[in-house]
Amino acid sequence: GGADGGSSSSAGGGVGAGADFVAAWLLEPTEEAFRAVEDRQRHVTMLLNETSSELRKADAELGRHLEALGDSAGERRSSFLSSRGFGIPALAATQRELQQLQHAVRLRIADAQLRMTEQWMELGVSMADQEQVLQGLRAIQRQGALEELQALTAETCRLQSKL
Repeated sequence: GGADGGSSSSAGGGVGAGADFVAAWLLEPTEEAFRAVEDRQRHVTMLLNETSSELRKADAELGRHLEALGDSAGERRSSFLSSRGFGIPALAATQRELQQLQHAVRLRIADAQLRMTEQWMELGVSMADQEQVLQGLRAIQRQGALEELQALTAETCRLQSKL
């Protein structure tokens, strides 16, 4: 028996039977096997298409963030795209890069808000005028961080021209 160290027909036969089955399957493919392979190919194609679609969306968002952060020539984007790889690893790398860029945008927003406040103090802008600008900025903020950064940048440039 198998417990005393001798060979067991189920243990020895199981490995051989599995190998024999695989060999038989390769030698005599069935219609069922072809259908299974075809189904698997369809599934893999669907997953690749989904990955490609997600990557295009992430690339578009990456481009918007890079442009908002000053990469108007696209040099940083080109460099990143050439080094990130393909498929799922590229999607993961793009999502990581996008998270970093989103953080950089939030930091720039905070910096622009601080700069705007300092400019208001230097110019002696009335509270009513400040509140009017802030209301406009709150409306733009609902559109998204990139739009908010663009509006804050425009406002700080406008104020800077008065200094």
